[in-house]
Amino acid sequence: MRGIKVTRLFLSLYLFIALALAGLSAALEPLFFTSDEGLSDEATDIVLALETVARKPEERAAWLAGAKLEPRVIPAASLAFSPASEQALENGEVVPLFYQDSIQLYARADDTTLYELTLPVTGSLSRALWYSTVFYVLLGALIALWLWPLWRDLTTITRGLSNVNADGSFGKIWLPKRSVVAPIAKALNQLSAQVTELFNRHKEMTGAVAHELRTPLARLKFALATERPADEEGWKAMREDVNELERMVQEMLDYLRHDGRQPELNVSQIPLRAMAENLAERTAGNTAISVSVTADNDGLVVLGDDYYIGRAIENLLLNAIRYARTEVRLRVSDNRNHIVLHVEDDGPGVSEENIEKIFVPFYRPDAARSRERGGAGLGLAIVRRIMLWHDGECEVQKSQLGGADFLLRFPKIR
Repeated sequence: MRGIKVTRLFLSLYLFIALALAGLSAALEPLFFTSDEGLSDEATDIVLALETVARKPEERAAWLAGAKLEPRVIPAASLAFSPASEQALENGEVVPLFYQDSIQLYARADDTTLYELTLPVTGSLSRALWYSTVFYVLLGALIALWLWPLWRDLTTITRGLSNVNADGSFGKIWLPKRSVVAPIAKALNQLSAQVTELFNRHKEMTGAVAHELRTPLARLKFALATERPADEEGWKAMREDVNELERMVQEMLDYLRHDGRQPELNVSQIPLRAMAENLAERTAGNTAISVSVTADNDGLVVLGDDYYIGRAIENLLLNAIRYARTEVRLRVSDNRNHIVLHVEDDGPGVSEENIEKIFVPFYRPDAARSRERGGAGLGLAIVRRIMLWHDGECEVQKSQLGGADFLLRFPKIR
């Protein structure tokens, strides 16, 4: 069905252009090229002489030679004249044929041949230029008129595809059924519906799995907290594993909660150094890693939601502690247009090929930052999403400590 519509489209365009060419030629040529205008004085004198002084064929050869004109002699049967023109030639008259830039004069040489004399038409160049200009402008206008519905429908499709939702779908594209691109719009609408359905199924499945895991995890935590076995170290390791599982489940739920939409932010001024110091003290309390906080000055503040900004800093801090060997350093700097928070560690760092990949949800590098370190692979994806909500940026570079240096770049308050 679609192939039939495309074939019909091209056939209709071909027929339209053919009719437009024929119609414009028929309409414009009589306006620009008439049989009575454009004869120069020279052509008029020649016609007059051939029809009076040299009317007889035998007299015309001598007159043309004396006038230093060199006409072609052609067989009379090589041209098909109208009966009126044939009769005029028999009567000794001159028959003109007009073209865009010249005029052909025909007169009898003898019973079987004709003189053909080519003369320029007065103003032929300017008339031909005007003719061509008007012809192609009108042809372009007619083609544009024919293409307008197609262009309008394609613009509608383009506009619909440019408004892509967070779940990968886009708004429904409405086109009239008679449109030749209506099948394309229908196929795109079906694709959008399928993408939305797959996204919702994925989200529901992941959320359901995460919620189902919380109940047994809660039971395990309760059991581990109430019973004290003889093997305290093994019990402690089990408790840490359960806590890690709970963090992973919570991380997944947090990511899914705001997947595809931005929450309402409670924006306020946040003293970045004070928040970093508070989070460092709370997070690094149970680790042997040294955590320090410095700032260019204590008055550096940013606009944002303190819960989500704190969550982003905490995620980076936990990530740095997880991979650091001995030291993590938080540093707040004042750049020209931004306030930048650096979270550095002396761990293995991030390879060049993984600089962008580590911000992809569920991505795990195969080398140093492996599954043994824990986490669901969502922490950095959540950080980048939070920074997008605050018109900021998150990136990673090599740290002066030898590991990774994660940057949170906030716009300055104006």
